[in-house]
Amino acid sequence: MLELAQAAQWATIVGAPSAVMALIYAGLQIRQSVLIARGQFMLELERMIALHDPVHIRLRPGGDWSTHDSGPADAAEWSELEDYMGFFEHCELLLQAGSLKLQSFKALFGYRVANIMQNNRIVRAKLQEEEEVLAPIPRATRPLGHCPT
Repeated sequence: MLELAQAAQWATIVGAPSAVMALIYAGLQIRQSVLIARGQFMLELERMIALHDPVHIRLRPGGDWSTHDSGPADAAEWSELEDYMGFFEHCELLLQAGSLKLQSFKALFGYRVANIMQNNRIVRAKLQEEEEVLAPIPRATRPLGHCPT
């Protein structure tokens, strides 16, 4: 019959690898959960930006606001544009907090920021004249290579 000390040693010998395996498994599960949560977060950002598709369509090449000096014609259109740009203000905060990776932001939204920055009228009105209001937009555009002058 095993003595108590020998039984404890056997329990340690058998239990230690089991504990290590359990920790490895838990780590893999946590990593998988983080990846899934990040994917869901990115899809939620896509859903949020889709609400602003009318503005995006006007700003993209060939759109109503795609030329350098075109842009919103009335207060309602300026308001829509400001809401759209507000999305990027939120992204700037997420970038600063580390919740959003710059590489992901560039891949998903970089071209949209570039479309804004191509429009001189909008850059002048919203990023230069109202810089104190929309200051995060220029910060968000710097890594993309689009800084208003």
